[in-house]
Amino acid sequence: MSKLHAHTAPQNPLMKRAISTTQSLRSFAASARHLSFTKAGLELCITQGAVSRQVAGLEAFVRVPLFQRLNPGLVLTTAGASYLPQVEAALRDLESATLNLLAFGGQPNQISVACHPTLAATWLLPRLPAFRARFANITLNLLPPVWGEPVGPAVDITIRFGEGLWPGLDAHYLLGREFVAVAAPVAKARRGGASKRSLAERLRGLASETLLHHVQVPDAWPDALATWGVTTDTRPTVNPLAGPRFAQFSTLMQAAASGFGVAIVLVVMAVDDLNRNRLVRVIESPVSMSRGYFACTPQSNRSNPLVHDVLRWMLVEAQAGAATNGVN
Repeated sequence: MSKLHAHTAPQNPLMKRAISTTQSLRSFAASARHLSFTKAGLELCITQGAVSRQVAGLEAFVRVPLFQRLNPGLVLTTAGASYLPQVEAALRDLESATLNLLAFGGQPNQISVACHPTLAATWLLPRLPAFRARFANITLNLLPPVWGEPVGPAVDITIRFGEGLWPGLDAHYLLGREFVAVAAPVAKARRGGASKRSLAERLRGLASETLLHHVQVPDAWPDALATWGVTTDTRPTVNPLAGPRFAQFSTLMQAAASGFGVAIVLVVMAVDDLNRNRLVRVIESPVSMSRGYFACTPQSNRSNPLVHDVLRWMLVEAQAGAATNGVN
């Protein structure tokens, strides 16, 4: 009986990992930033010739030119311009992974949360000391959201604004469906003490105000006016879609506090400014919207106990805040 022998295929060099050295990638990225091998060398603390050789080696590896060599300077080719953001992202991920290893010794007890700056400043950050006291074993990293991506790379939880329907994500409603119309106290004084006026009088007064909008909630004013009983027949002088638009709730509230106009903002974000009298309510009753802030996680994270603990803590905090502020 013949013996059975394991067959080992000859190694094909093309089957090796298609990745160049870290030094060549760093040399390429630095040269692209400065469009100069000399300046890249100064950044990397190596000679101009070393940078040039590293980039030439990378171009030989990928088999396309990444720069046009001019005299003086460099210009990225189309391939180089396309390659650069991916290389920079990969280098950032490597640096982040290394820093995490140095800081935490490879222990996985850290959770990264992506959150919009205004919500982070007004709701999440004030609660972090209580989080640390309860979960001393978890390090919470706060990151900016990645535009165009439901959950960015290296992010465990993203707090997103919307209606909670994102394919591939588990979305848990936190807060932010209650909105209120606010303005600067000086605007209230200009209107002659709005709190003493009837709702109908206040609504008619909006015709002389600048309505301020958030780009993610374009229907806020139309929905608010409908909630307050204002129809197209009774608001001929109020265009609910007219007025400046803002990308951040923080700048929207600042514009209102500066006397620029009347804004519809989330109650949870405006509470502090209302308590300090930086803002006042133009209409007392809040408005409920279908959109709000949701804590979103990839469905692949369902079994992660740390993610589960952080999510549960966020939901409890949101419910407690809603009860305190009198909102849902």
